Amino acid sequence: MRNGSIGLVAAILLLVCSCDSGGNGGSSGLKIALSFTPPPGGITDVAWLAGGGAAGGLLVVDIVARDISSDFDAFDVEVSFDPLIAIAQSVVSGGLLESCSSTPVLKAENVSNGNANLTGSILISEAFGGGSPPACTLAGERTVARINFRAFGRGSSDLEFIGFNGDPNSPSGSRFYRRAPSVPQIPVQFFDSGAVIDVTRQ
Repeated sequence: MRNGSIGLVAAILLLVCSCDSGGNGGSSGLKIALSFTPPPGGITDVAWLAGGGAAGGLLVVDIVARDISSDFDAFDVEVSFDPLIAIAQSVVSGGLLESCSSTPVLKAENVSNGNANLTGSILISEAFGGGSPPACTLAGERTVARINFRAFGRGSSDLEFIGFNGDPNSPSGSRFYRRAPSVPQIPVQFFDSGAVIDVTRQ
């Protein structure tokens, strides 16, 4: 979303929040759903967006990874969406790094402070703390993170990964990587599952 649109989105969100009478969090009468197509079973070193469940005006979207064979100790995920269709309410870690080691994990996201809904971009970052992080791999499938959305306005919103910009000095976008020894991006495909949020009247 371009900077000129951010002020408009912020004004609309402020208006709706100030008029919200409670109950269903402003999504009364709206139904939200996700359509997506997972990658074929034989694809490895892959991550994708998947449905984690929906009830009325609330939707769970999972970021899922499968069979990551290269060593990693951190990841960044950036997902674009339309905040005029759905509001990102919270992010829950899937505990991917914790399942690899008891080393403390540093976590950051931009949903809890409201910035995701201003920019239309959800940022999730996790990395082992300390100067000598352990190396992780992944066998099988695991949820990397879970995003909780609330219906906001009727219509459809694509959910898409924003690709890594390839700049090790000022990185942005989606990637799995190593901090030590430094590997700015390991080979993980962020699969386009064609994820679309649809909001309709119930």
